[in-house]
Amino acid sequence: MRMPGQVWLTFLVIVSTSWCGGVDHTTANQREVGESTVKQATPGTISLDFTPMTEPTSTFVSIRPDNEAKVARYSRSLLVVKGLGNGTISRQEASTLLDKARALASANDSCSKSFGAPGLTRGDQFHLTLNVEQTQKECVGFLEDAPPAIRSLVQDILSIGQKLAPASLADAYLRSEPISQNRYDALSKSPKLRFVSLESFPSDTQQVLSMAINQPRDFIALSMEQRKNLLDRIPNGQELFVTHKNSGHQLTLFRAQP
Repeated sequence: MRMPGQVWLTFLVIVSTSWCGGVDHTTANQREVGESTVKQATPGTISLDFTPMTEPTSTFVSIRPDNEAKVARYSRSLLVVKGLGNGTISRQEASTLLDKARALASANDSCSKSFGAPGLTRGDQFHLTLNVEQTQKECVGFLEDAPPAIRSLVQDILSIGQKLAPASLADAYLRSEPISQNRYDALSKSPKLRFVSLESFPSDTQQVLSMAINQPRDFIALSMEQRKNLLDRIPNGQELFVTHKNSGHQLTLFRAQP
């Protein structure tokens, strides 16, 4: 049974990868690596977005300070969410993850560079965002090139995601990614792409878009009516480029497909 309107409030540590050898499937934001701000993030949050190069399914795992964990399995190429899971992790597991996250966040050089040069896919890629001890950091790169501390944290989060019980799917999902200033400047000059102001949407649509923008890379559950309303505003494809408070955001619609 699907549950339209369900919303995940998650914490972000993201690991994302490509699955087609020889093709660069990294996002433009992943190629511009370094520290960045995660909007509306809550202290103590951790999450992971991971896709093995040899498999078509990505995994997004989020772990909240109250020890609630959720997992979404989805396809970047097909834009579908294939399954969800949720549950509560033990205090010991939560403590171990938080200790590792704190250590990485406090290390000056742990997330200050890209691990592996961008380009052709040659392994699993990761995008890790930490929001602990009032410090917010992101790390991006090839997992095999990352330091042992990062690889260990990634594997721990993946293991938790594998143990979570299946949960109901919503009808559809909306996911946002912040656009870096350099990419925003370049896209703004493209005649093939048009940014739309958040304030130009009807109030009910603004609410959904704002929710996604304020929870970057999370999956925001939609009803079929909400999905249709958004599709009516998208000329082609499943992506919408929105401006809000002098920043750009790329929002992508996903269908639910168990």
